[in-house]
Amino acid sequence: VKLISEHSRMVAFMIMDGILPSNEARGYVLRRVLRRASRYGKLLGVSEPFMVQILPAVIACMGDYYTELREKQSHIAKIIGIEEGRFWDALQAGTVHLDRILEGIGSERVLSGKDAFMLYDTFGFPLELTEEIVAEKGVGLDREGFEAAMQEQRTRARGDRQKAMAGGDEIDGGLIGTLPVTKFLGYGSEISTGKIVAIFENGQQVDVLPDGHHGLIVADQTPFYAESGGQIGDTGTMKGEGFDATVTDVRKIGGVHLHVTEIVSGQAKVGDSIHLEIDHHRRSAIRRAHTATHLLQYGLRQVLGSQVAQAGSVVEPDRLRFDFSHYQATAPEELAQVEDLVNARVLDNIEVGNFEKAIEDARKLGAIALFGEKYGETVRLVQIDPYSLEFCGGTHAHRTGDIGLVTITSESSVGAGLRRIEALTGDAARDYLNQIRRTATAAAIELNTQPTELAAAVDRVLDEMKTKDKEIARLVGKQAGAAAGDLLGNAQTVNGVTIVAEHVAGGDAAQLEKLADAIADKAPKSIICLIGEADGKVPVVCKVSKDLVGKAKAGDIVKQVAGVLGGGGGGRPEFARGSGSDPTKIPTALETARDLMAGCVSP
Repeated sequence: VKLISEHSRMVAFMIMDGILPSNEARGYVLRRVLRRASRYGKLLGVSEPFMVQILPAVIACMGDYYTELREKQSHIAKIIGIEEGRFWDALQAGTVHLDRILEGIGSERVLSGKDAFMLYDTFGFPLELTEEIVAEKGVGLDREGFEAAMQEQRTRARGDRQKAMAGGDEIDGGLIGTLPVTKFLGYGSEISTGKIVAIFENGQQVDVLPDGHHGLIVADQTPFYAESGGQIGDTGTMKGEGFDATVTDVRKIGGVHLHVTEIVSGQAKVGDSIHLEIDHHRRSAIRRAHTATHLLQYGLRQVLGSQVAQAGSVVEPDRLRFDFSHYQATAPEELAQVEDLVNARVLDNIEVGNFEKAIEDARKLGAIALFGEKYGETVRLVQIDPYSLEFCGGTHAHRTGDIGLVTITSESSVGAGLRRIEALTGDAARDYLNQIRRTATAAAIELNTQPTELAAAVDRVLDEMKTKDKEIARLVGKQAGAAAGDLLGNAQTVNGVTIVAEHVAGGDAAQLEKLADAIADKAPKSIICLIGEADGKVPVVCKVSKDLVGKAKAGDIVKQVAGVLGGGGGGRPEFARGSGSDPTKIPTALETARDLMAGCVSP
């Protein structure tokens, strides 16, 4: 109980400080502490998540001294409730799986590292939690095996990242380490000269890149931004005395920029002097989207709370994706508020400043950093005063008015406690809204209304459709009743049971089901099998009165009848459906149905 009390206090303070449960760094510590306390409650006999119930006691004891606890009580409770609920679900499933593993464990009484890693990777069991559980059962744990499995996963991920950073070619890291750091000139210039210091083709270092070949060219200096911090790399042109080339991307390993280059004519050689020029229109669109990303974080923190923290982003020409920590979907009205705030700052046409500071001084200024990102002793800050101050090495608009317009297009979940917003800026935002306007106008014309009245017109149409659907259902029911009477005229009676086996031309599965119900209403003690024919299919339904299911099973009948038609089916004892593909076998299938049904109720 003491442990639960202390852990509850720690959990409350960590969430108050803006930490959210995750599988990394501080978030992992929070998740571990919360889950440990919750599990001990379960061991004490608590049958459901309970940590939220302890929170008021924590705040009653500490809230007078730490007033932020009271201010954020609802947020803290929400995070605890969601995380603990998920843990109890995972604990139940994972414990069942672990018990199965332990049942088959050998005489050495040690859980393998591979199994421990599977529990971590699949069910979210931290190693320490698994170790505690198995220790209570007198079983050890292979920590070295767990670390080996974890390292194998990290190595695979690191290898994939290294390959991606090298533009699809695997590059020897040792070779990159011998090259000088590329001087980046792109904050102040989109055109520069330079000198080729290295060339790579198919992952190998070469001296020449010929006409028609593509490879990676390293220059001593460049205006091209290399993909990093979520912002994609620049594109443009590279020219030398003996060649022309197109730069399609720029990646970075360490401080070395690798220009993904296609030689259009001539040949590029190490040592060549070159002229570099980025695509101005594309760079401008990227700058708009990147500055909009900073404004989006500002808007989210204003509307949802200061606990919102960036968890990743992608910045492309006039479009952006922003991942952030939040434990529930952002409501449409909240998204509208965020969008309004962002566009208000766009209209303010605020200067976007940038400057460098010692990292400790930057933190004292309250600059927002991406958690988990590694920064040097000196950092670059981007400021939209007084709304946003962030650590950022990317390129930005000169003023917020350059963005033109920001339109949020979607909000979705990308994992536990993580949400994703996608948005458009500049030309893409205008084109998107124009397309919506054209679509709304066309729909309004069809509905004989104005675009501003479209929602009301749609509501009216939906109401009319519901009314008509009810009338159609009534008429179908009436028609089914009449058809049921006709089909009953051909029915057999065996040992007091009405047997109906008929072909309904043009009938689909839904119509056959309604018709079977109508027949059953008129003949309470009956077995019914109907075969339709619609859209190239041969549907089959069977209905058996409840008091006859001891003698006849609808699923068995359908399975055999549909089998005659070249298909299959099944279902409950009182109702089943199936389908075949050969309408020429319908007469044979009907005879099969009659024989089966009669055989079930014959004396």
